Amino acid sequence: MAPVGRRVVAAVAAAATAVAAMAAATGVEGASLATAAVAVAPADAGSLADRSERQTFVKILAALSAANTRLSRPDAYGVSDGAGGRGGMRARSNAAASRPAVVVSLHGLGSSGAHAVEGRLDDLPASTTAYTSIIGPSTGTDSAGNERSWFPIGAVSLGTVPTADLSAGAADDLATAADRIDAVIAAATARGGVTRSRVVVTGFSQGAATAMDYVATGRAAGLAGVVVWGGWLPRPDATVPGSVEGVRVAVLHGRRDWLVPAVAATRAAAAFRRAGAQVTVRRFQADHFLANHPPAEEAIAEFGARAGLKKATKGPVNADAPAPTTAASVKPVVAPGGVAPKKTYPPKCQLSGNKWAVEHQEGAKELVVEVTSIKQSVYVYKCNKSTLQIKGKPNSICIDGCSKVDVIFDNALSTCDIVNSKDVQMQCTGTAPSINIDGCVAVTCYLSAESFEAAHVITSKSAAINLIVPVGDDIKETPIPEQFLTKYVNGAWVTEAVSHDD
Repeated sequence: MAPVGRRVVAAVAAAATAVAAMAAATGVEGASLATAAVAVAPADAGSLADRSERQTFVKILAALSAANTRLSRPDAYGVSDGAGGRGGMRARSNAAASRPAVVVSLHGLGSSGAHAVEGRLDDLPASTTAYTSIIGPSTGTDSAGNERSWFPIGAVSLGTVPTADLSAGAADDLATAADRIDAVIAAATARGGVTRSRVVVTGFSQGAATAMDYVATGRAAGLAGVVVWGGWLPRPDATVPGSVEGVRVAVLHGRRDWLVPAVAATRAAAAFRRAGAQVTVRRFQADHFLANHPPAEEAIAEFGARAGLKKATKGPVNADAPAPTTAASVKPVVAPGGVAPKKTYPPKCQLSGNKWAVEHQEGAKELVVEVTSIKQSVYVYKCNKSTLQIKGKPNSICIDGCSKVDVIFDNALSTCDIVNSKDVQMQCTGTAPSINIDGCVAVTCYLSAESFEAAHVITSKSAAINLIVPVGDDIKETPIPEQFLTKYVNGAWVTEAVSHDD
């Protein structure tokens, strides 16, 4: 076998072996096998310097991901995009809605339109899907032979922003994809009484890159908005035309994206802003699969269903919804002494779609959440002086804006995030691969022997963070450093933690 063939086989074998082991250990389902494989075999994938090697590697990984797609409800929402192509559709639940809208969702590498539809149904509230139809076109094989791929991807290397492989026909594929998006929008507007100004285009990963190229080539004019996450500009050197001016674009990205670095969002936003687009950028303490992160999921819903829509004239954005209450129409109730009372919200502990929402709990000491699927996540928001036990194995856990809360859980499939909180005690009795603490004060993490040997703990803008782990019959408490010393050594700046130990 030639050296090229051996290197490709070695890279794919390492990736496939790692993915199989990960799937067996975690029971993960629904994620792209291609992106997971690249993530767990960076050394092998990065060693493929030749373009033909890279395309062969991507082609095989895309085929693995496509096979996974075919095995997991590929036609759950039909087999048509309504414009003569394959895909999935889900009509709005209120057929008589007076101001209907449409979301066109572009899937990632190896996935399908039906899966994109299912994802947006998880993201968007029922009040939005009542008047919003969701369409997910499915792509076929790109010019380089990659199955379920919008265009050939260039270098496969972690830590660098991907690009389209123009030498493998990516330009023609991107043009075909743009024509396809136009056709889907045209068919939807002709069929459902929807104007172009009520259409939002969304995309994830390679689908996001395709949507961003659609914007960058001036094709998105007149849309309500474009919402992308985990994407990048496929042709970063191309000039963005002035026809982008005024287009609303929301660019969402995970700070811990191991596949597409977060700088991709910064570069794309800068290019769009220079051309006059109205750009919003949001970054989250999350990885590439942003839609599985509750705060990001809410942002997708927010931008896609509200901020992404055209400004209302004199009526509400959705005429089927109650008219909004304006600040000028409401006189605040002022308590004796001249201080307005603090606004309160009803407590919540319920499952909505695949997300457990535990919100605004006050002094609740016996909260229990029973997770029944690894697709489910748990989002704990604005709780105070409360204790929550999470049973089962959620995909992720997020503790946001809480104070004096205790959270005990067995396992988390991906991450446990603690953000903007204080006086939090978190106890993991099983495993959690990643623990992320951002903007917090006084957080104590109790980790089991099984967990702390494999877990990664990432902290930022936080103070008084302590890790407690078992050591034999005793426990050991370790504070996370808060002060750092940066100095110039041998031609480079070096940063190290400051220790105050005697």
